[in-house]
Parts: sequence; C-alpha cells; structure tokens
Amino acid sequence: MNELDIDVQVLYQTLFLRPITSNPDIEFGLCHSYNRWLAWINEQAPERLRWVVCPPILSMDKVREELEFGKKHGACGIFIRAFENEKLLNDAYLYPLYELAGELDLAVCLHAGLNGTMVHEFFRESNFNRFKLTGVGAFHHLLWSDTPEKFPKVRWGFIELSAQWVPYALNDLQLKYKMFRC
Repeated sequence: MNELDIDVQVLYQTLFLRPITSNPDIEFGLCHSYNRWLAWINEQAPERLRWVVCPPILSMDKVREELEFGKKHGACGIFIRAFENEKLLNDAYLYPLYELAGELDLAVCLHAGLNGTMVHEFFRESNFNRFKLTGVGAFHHLLWSDTPEKFPKVRWGFIELSAQWVPYALNDLQLKYKMFRC
C-alpha cells in the first residue's frame, strides 16, 4: 500500500460474489465467521484497512447484530449483490437492511456479483452478463423503483463495475420517466 501511495484500502469478500447456500444457518455461520475474521484484520491497521460487513440476508433477525458488530470493528459499508437470494434489491424484504444502513451510517455497497442461483446459472457462459450487467441492471431498477428515495440517509456504492455505464443508465431512466411518469 505504501509503495502504491494507497492511504486506505476497503476489503471486499470474493467468496460471496456467487450463490453459496440457501440454508439460513449455513449462511449465518459463514457471514458471522467472515465478519469476525475481517474485524481481526482491521485491528492490524484500523486507520488503513477498512471493510464491508457481510449481512446474513436469510436471517434478517440477526442482521442488526452483524451490522453493529461490523460498525464497531471498522466496517464502512454493507456488502450486497445485484440479486439477494432471488430477490431484486427493491424488494421490501430488504428494507430493514436499508433502514439499519441509514441508522448506522454504513454505505450499501453493491459489488459485481449476484446471489441468485437461477440467474447465475442462466448466465453461466458469460461472466460479463453474470457479474457486470446484473449490477448495472440493479442500479437502474433501484432508481426506477425510487428505492433510494425511501431511504434518504443511505449512501449507495457500486463496486468493480467501472462507471462508463452511469450516463447511459441515467439517460435511459430520464427518457423512461418522461414516457411513463408524466
């Protein structure tokens, strides 16, 4: 980091870029242990190594505990993917997560990846579609459904998707708003 003049690095989990399990107990165990490991890593250089907490989406009753733990131990955001357990990101099931993000001042960070077995398998032959376009589509869908407006305290990040697509997506939304919401 010093050689590259990097002041702060935010650590993201590669393991969770794809669907792993639909079992809530297994998912909780993986998220819980991963979050404790990242907290330990953060202790090595808390001013330089930040991280995003991995919420156990299938166990929403345990999400607060994980997010509060993460916030207390150096997490600066919450890891999500373009689909979460076959749900689009505007699904009301995820609203408690967004409420907590605003309350705890943790950015919601959508990483290039998805947690939807059906979509993941459908795009098996195309990592571009599977990991990049689903994130662009999630951005578009979040804005179209006004989800960010429902959670004004939440900061949203789209990670490892580049940014050239943002003007295209915003232009497309503007055209659709004119056509369908006037």
